[in-house]
Amino acid sequence: MFNTTKIISKSNLQKNIEFAKQKSHKSLCAVVKANAYGNGVECVVGAVSNKVKFFAVANLSEAVEVRKINKNKPILILGYCSNFEVASENNISITIDKISQIKKIIKLNKKIKIHIKINTGMNRLGLRKIKEFKQIINLIKKNKNIIFEGIYTHFFSSKNKLINKKQMNKFIKFIDLIPKKYNPIKHVGGSNLIYEELPKQIDMVRLGLFMYGYGAIDATPVMKVVTKIVNIINIKKGDYVGYDENFRATKKMTIAVVPLGYADGFSREISHKLDVVVKGKKCKVLGLVCMDMFMIDISQTSANIGDEICVFYNAAIWAEKLNQSEYEVLTSLNKMRANYLLVE
Repeated sequence: MFNTTKIISKSNLQKNIEFAKQKSHKSLCAVVKANAYGNGVECVVGAVSNKVKFFAVANLSEAVEVRKINKNKPILILGYCSNFEVASENNISITIDKISQIKKIIKLNKKIKIHIKINTGMNRLGLRKIKEFKQIINLIKKNKNIIFEGIYTHFFSSKNKLINKKQMNKFIKFIDLIPKKYNPIKHVGGSNLIYEELPKQIDMVRLGLFMYGYGAIDATPVMKVVTKIVNIINIKKGDYVGYDENFRATKKMTIAVVPLGYADGFSREISHKLDVVVKGKKCKVLGLVCMDMFMIDISQTSANIGDEICVFYNAAIWAEKLNQSEYEVLTSLNKMRANYLLVE
């Protein structure tokens, strides 16, 4: 359908997962929200289903999409969910952090799996008070339709071990209050926690950025993007390339047109900053990136129209040049008009 293809390496995905599993000695929850961080949720879910215990997403629509791909693996909505009925019908677990949510489930009178989120310091979602936690536990005791499947928290610092320790201690205080009749999965995120010695109470780590190849030296990138040259033009000294007189040739050059632009997540910020790979050689972007195309200097190559070129292979390089995080780079590529291809 498209000239462009996102190529996802199954072996690199599984390599990252196996490393995290061995390092943490815990089971894993694969975070596949935002189209698997731009890597293609269908590819990723298919590649890692037999390697992880859970999938996690941001909202109900993402959860339903994953459920269509995988009929059996547990799925947790990490964000806010109001349609408990659809979640129940699709065997999707929801996050609870308010007493009002539990009361709504009781009125629904349908079995539903819940994970209680504890706010240990990120101050986004989650319970903060022991009193409220106890009230929720008491309501769970009185209703057999509520399946207390999990309890979790999220760590906000990727580097500060002292902060992580404080958060963990807060989380353990809540875990210790769980009646013995329940045995929910106790899980934590993010990915950097695989390098820490986690308490025995913790059963599972939610793996996000690391799974896709970033955030630590041991991670291997799993996605590259290839496309095809759609035009080649020989220009002379003094010719302009692209909009707004942004680039003017100082010599004869051969330029190629690439069928991607800022509508595909290739921000204008990459103009003059990015290299793409043509026949093994790095070629610079010339002029301003257009909505659907950008131009590159192929003067030192023997490229032809229709030749395949690699326009993306490492989000860390983009992140450094654009002063962004790898998260932003990867998810910005969700806009890309591209096919997805899972390879071994």
